[in-house]
Parts: sequence; C-alpha cells; structure tokens
Amino acid sequence: MKPSSSLLFSGLIFWLLLILAACSAAPVLPTPSGGQASPSGFFSTSKPGQPLATTATLSEVSGLVEIKNPGESEFRQASNGDILQVQGQVRTGADGRARLNLSTGTIIRVAPDSVFTFAVNEPLEAGLLTRLKMQAGQVWIILNGGRAEVETPSGTASVRGSYMSIWIDPELGDVWVTCLEGWCKAENPTAVLEMVAGQGCTLYSFDPESNIPPPPPQLRYLTQTDIEQFLAHNPEAQQVMQAMAATATALPPLPPVPTPIPPASCFDLGLPVNGESVVATNYIQFDWNDQPDAHTYLLVVTTPNGSQKAWRAWRSSYQLDVREVPTAGTYRWHVIAFNSSMQPICSSGPWTFSKAESTTPDEGCFQLISPAQNAVLPETGLITFSWQACPNCVKYILTIIQPNGSEINKVLWTTSYTLDSSSLPFGGTYTWYVTAYDSNSNPVCCSGDRTFTKPGTPVPTHEPSTCVSLLSPANGASLPGMGAVEFTWSAHPQAARYLINFVSPNGFLTTIPEISTTHTRYMESLPMAGQHTWWVTVLDSSLREICSSQHFTFTKPQTKPTAGPTKPGNVNAFWGQIGPSGAQASCASLNFQVSTSLSGSIRLIYSYSNPNPTGYDSPHEVMGHGPGTAFINLTCFEADDPDIVYYRFAVYQNGQYIHDPMIYSFSCP
Repeated sequence: MKPSSSLLFSGLIFWLLLILAACSAAPVLPTPSGGQASPSGFFSTSKPGQPLATTATLSEVSGLVEIKNPGESEFRQASNGDILQVQGQVRTGADGRARLNLSTGTIIRVAPDSVFTFAVNEPLEAGLLTRLKMQAGQVWIILNGGRAEVETPSGTASVRGSYMSIWIDPELGDVWVTCLEGWCKAENPTAVLEMVAGQGCTLYSFDPESNIPPPPPQLRYLTQTDIEQFLAHNPEAQQVMQAMAATATALPPLPPVPTPIPPASCFDLGLPVNGESVVATNYIQFDWNDQPDAHTYLLVVTTPNGSQKAWRAWRSSYQLDVREVPTAGTYRWHVIAFNSSMQPICSSGPWTFSKAESTTPDEGCFQLISPAQNAVLPETGLITFSWQACPNCVKYILTIIQPNGSEINKVLWTTSYTLDSSSLPFGGTYTWYVTAYDSNSNPVCCSGDRTFTKPGTPVPTHEPSTCVSLLSPANGASLPGMGAVEFTWSAHPQAARYLINFVSPNGFLTTIPEISTTHTRYMESLPMAGQHTWWVTVLDSSLREICSSQHFTFTKPQTKPTAGPTKPGNVNAFWGQIGPSGAQASCASLNFQVSTSLSGSIRLIYSYSNPNPTGYDSPHEVMGHGPGTAFINLTCFEADDPDIVYYRFAVYQNGQYIHDPMIYSFSCP
C-alpha cells in the first residue's frame, strides 16, 4: 500500500513520551512457551551466554509463500517452522504472507507480491545486523536490538530500535519508508535523511547507469491511516502504537512547495514523428529534447480507448515494449519534466502515433495453463490465472484487457495470480496474456493470448465520503483566464496514483496522472471559455480504479489581448506552413506544421464559419513553443454545414496574438 503524502499526522511530543516510557520499569509479559519476554514484549529464542543464531524461522505462513536456500536450485512452498538461511530467498504470491522470526526476537512480516534475499544476519554488538536485499513488495520490521537494513533499487533504509515499514511501488519503483517508532535512516547516492517517530520519506527510483543523480530522499509526515495499517499487520505493536496514536499532536507543516514557474519554452518531442504509424513488433522508440534542470521525465501515453499509462525515464528517451500497448489505433503521448525535488517543470505538447495490432514474437517459451481458452468463469468467487515458468525469467506481467477496452496489469514474481471475480466487473469477453522479463527487467518473451467470458456484475458506486473529496477551487468557482491555478483534493489511503480529469465546454476530455494530491494547471492550456467540469479518479498499485470523486465545475472567461489590437504579423516570421488544403477524403486525422522565428506559444487557430479566425474568439490548439518548428495532429474535425474549415497559425506573446497573415481552408466529406 502506498502511504499518503498529504498533510500529515503524528508528532515529536509522543516521541519524547516514548523515550520516557522506555526509561521506566517495563512489565514482564508471559510468552506462549511460559517463559519471559524481553522488556519490549518480544520473545527471544536465545538463552543467556549462547551465541545468536544467524538463521530465521518462518511462521504464520499463508497462501503462496516460497523459499530457496543456498544450494537449492528451485523455489519450494514454505511451511511453518522452515528455516531460512543467510543468502536464502523468499517470494510471496498475490495471497502470500509470512513472518520471519530472528533469534533476537526481531519480527519481519512479509506482504503479498514480495521478493527479497536474506543477505546478511551477523552478530553486531548485543544484537544482529540484518540486511534484506529487496526487489519488490512490502515488509514490516519490529526490531528488538541490533540493526536492520533494507536495500532496494532506489536506495537503502535502516532502522535501529524501532518499527519501520518499506514498500516498493511496483509501477514507478519508488520506495516509501515509514518510521513509526524510534530512529530510522534512508539514503541514496545523493543524500542521507534521518527520521524519528511519526516521519517517513520517499526514495525516488533512478537509473544507476546514468550520471544524473537521483533526487534526495523526500521527507513526509505520517497519517493516522499509516499507524492503523501498521497495527493491522503487526498485532505485537498494539500497546505501543495505541499510545502513539493517543498522544500524537500535529507536527508543523513541511515547507510549502513553490508553484513552478513555466519556462520560456518547454522541450520538443522527437520520435515517433507526430502522426506517423509505428511498426507493431518489438519496440517503439520515444525521444525528446533535454529540458534544462530536468532530473527525470514521465512519459504518458493515452491509448485508443482513453486509458492512460505512464513510464519514468531518466534520460530524454525511452524504449517501450510494443506489447505494453497492444491495442490497434491512434495513441496520444506527451512528456512531463521534473526537477530534483520531483516538482513538474513543464509538459510537452501532445503528439500522436498509430499502430496496427501487435504481433507476439517468441510465444513458444512458455504456455498459459488456466483459465482454459474460451472458459466461462463464475460471476462470484476466486479466479486463478496460472502459466508455465519461463526459463531464465524472474518477473512476469499479467495483462487483462476488459470488455470496455481498459487494461489491468499486475507485476508478479510467481507463475500464478488469484483475484476476486468482483475485480472484473464487466460482463462479456476478456483477453489475457503474460509477458516474461529477465533479471534486468528486459522482456524475454510473451505468451499467446487467451480469452474468457463471465456474467456482468454492477460496477460498484462509491459515495463521496468513501472516496477523495475535492478541495480547491470550490465548486462553481470563476477562475482567471490566464495564470496558474492549484487543484487539490484529499488523500486516499490505498492510492498509488490519481487521475485528474477535465472536460471542456465542447465535451473534450483531458486526463493527467498525478502522484500527489495537488495539480497545478495553467489556464492557457484550457483555451475554451465557459463551464468546465473536473474530478479525480483513484488508482491502486495495479492501476485499477478504486473510486472517483464528486464532480466540480468552474468557469473561465475569454482570453483576449491585454492591450492594443492584434498585430498584423510579419510574413517573414512564419515559414514552412504545412496543412490540409481543398477537399479531403477523410478528416479523421489531419497534420499541421509551421516554423517561426518568434518566441511564445505557437498555436493553430481555426473556425468552421468565420473566414478570418482571430485567435481569442476562435477555437485554437497549442502546437508548441517558439522559436522553432511545431507539429500537431488533430482528429476532431467533423464539420457540419458548412463543411469548410478555415485556419491560420499564430504566436501568443505577451498577452497578444501575432498572426501569420495567410489564411488556409479545407473541406470535410
């Protein structure tokens, strides 16, 4: 579960109280074996004077839990009482949970879909130094002496004399560290951050082969939900954690994050070329120009059915496995640049590409097992997906395409996955397949497709009180025509990502992913005047929809020049104009291009009736930022009578439009 990063709960006062409590006499608690517990309440398996055992014992095993000790070639199902040796590995399925018991009394609980190596467990002072090398999932650590460290691809977190939780975001690779009691530390190649009770941090993923350093660990404060979730998974912590919740007071807020100032120009997209058709096998190459001060980028792709996927890139390029975008049709894509504090700098304009149905090369390396092809599954109960193991593969992505075209993707480390039938709410035909990856996260091969059908169940409706609440701007607000406006909403405890949705007065939908509970929107990016609607959709770590907020509206005035009439333009300021002309066989996809020596927002201005489109009184699209060349592909030209569309190019500069004096036209069938 991804912890919330909204304003935040817990405090330093209860930390001081805990220190005082630890200094007082602790009661002697009974243990299951009739012995005595340590003052912290944890049972120690070592007798005084004996060396501490360096192995761990498994208990509370449920669901699919597999271990592999040194010398063993394959994973095997774990049972209560199994011994995990140093350099042994543990992996859990979608329903798998387990508890590791160390000889000091330290407890490590393992969540579903987790994979780690028990890398080190050696004597340290009066306890043990325990290190896990974690690849995926979540663990909770209740430390009883010594020190525990968790090494992840995004950094290392350590705990001394306290409670800590580590969760790896399966989509973005970010690591969420939760310090619920005592002292914790998180570090990556950029910085070291120390935390006390009631604090946590985020370690952002990064490319270890790049010379771009990752952002430093980002401090956050915990919420009441964080405490309750720890309690739910660790009953031993009830007494201490309830005391924490009862004595917690609000910490001072973190320093406010400044609203990013849009740069004079944002980067340009490169490949795939706007409007082109890409090959439907192997990889799609995306690249774009560098943005000054950018530390990372988010590639956002909108599929033909309207769903969105996002990938993080640490360079100005990304190679996407075509099997991750299997649907045929036209895709929209854009890239967002982030600075070292993971705040957005700017976003490119949207481009499009089209592709045919993807082929699935190398399908013979493993086969799907269940459900059988064309199976009819029950409306209620559990559904298990399983497949053969892929040689030399360590990770799988299960993809389920629902009857409405949306996708469910689940990252797995085992060859099966069980979900409740209610997670597939639509009646009709589903398609599913599995992609296998090696230890470097490179795709090895893909299974063939299978289909199944199931009866429909109603899509659950969510009351606003059970989902997020929209905070600002207020419902019905009148917003300025220009400048930045901050849209905010409350946090959802199971949220891994939010989608903020805008519907313009003409019904056009724009959806933008966010990993926090705030989104800064520049009103110039919503060119139409009138009433707009917005709401927030909550997604879990598998990018499945949890719920949606209520809908709010706002109005935006016409954006006109701030002073003086529109300039007539200079014919030498525009060149290379490319666009449709004359009668078109189809207006389903039209390409436009223009070059300019002017700085500012390059725009395509058009009208279905006015042969002299002016800019601020006409529909327009942002093509990019000048000086330079800008492209755009539009699919919305379906003109009614009259069927002629007039258009021209312009640059929006200092509150005014500078027009290309040439006006062009075309007609739709």
